[in-house]
Amino acid sequence: MRRKRSRGVLGNQRVGGGKTAQVTSKVVDRLATVIALSIVFLLVAVIGIVVVGFGNKAYNYVLSQDRLIVKDIDVDGTVVLTPDEIIQLSGIKKNQPILKIDLQKIAQKIKANPRIADVAVERHLPRKVLIKIKERVPIGLVKIGGEMKGIDAEGTIVPLITSREDVKAPIITEIENAGDSKELIQEALEVIRLLRPDLVSRISEIRLDSNTGLTLLTVGTPVVIRMGRGDMEAKIERLRRAMKLFDSRGETKEYIDVRFKEIVTRP
Repeated sequence: MRRKRSRGVLGNQRVGGGKTAQVTSKVVDRLATVIALSIVFLLVAVIGIVVVGFGNKAYNYVLSQDRLIVKDIDVDGTVVLTPDEIIQLSGIKKNQPILKIDLQKIAQKIKANPRIADVAVERHLPRKVLIKIKERVPIGLVKIGGEMKGIDAEGTIVPLITSREDVKAPIITEIENAGDSKELIQEALEVIRLLRPDLVSRISEIRLDSNTGLTLLTVGTPVVIRMGRGDMEAKIERLRRAMKLFDSRGETKEYIDVRFKEIVTRP
């Protein structure tokens, strides 16, 4: 009985030693895995640094080559402004690296000019930059601070370049009497649009008043034309028919009121 008990103890000792060996083996395996992964990550990091460094050098090398520098700057869409003025506004210089040009910033610089309504700047590799602009076109005139300026269809005030343009358009006057009503100014611009193409040259002035609305004055011996507010398309059509009738009869009027369906006139 004692021998059997002794053998059982020895058997237990052998089993315990086997478990310890297995645990030690697992620790070694995990340590080897950690070391291997660390080496891999280190290699990847080193390769990344090398690639980035090489990429930057390659990028700078490409930029420095004559093939990728600005040689041509084209401008489309100018009406009153000149291509040279647009290029000067852009700040683009010939022989600068074309890939370093910030197209958005250049567009913002150009659009800062009040004559510019819209602009797009395009890079055409390897050597050309194209600037497309849309100028604001004055359809009316306003006097601000003693100086005559233009106003476009959107109501934006634009400076006039009198040496290059002769804007034949009605003068919108007494804007101060319009109060804060942008709608009244927009109605004046709508009237100018509706007067085209046949009647706009016969109107010299559009007076604004927040109470009575719009009043037109004709060129030459002024005829007062009361427009009021709203429904301008119908009113201009009535005016157009009346003017045609008066012209055919050789009649002149001092006062025309087209605010109502029945036109009121005074000789």
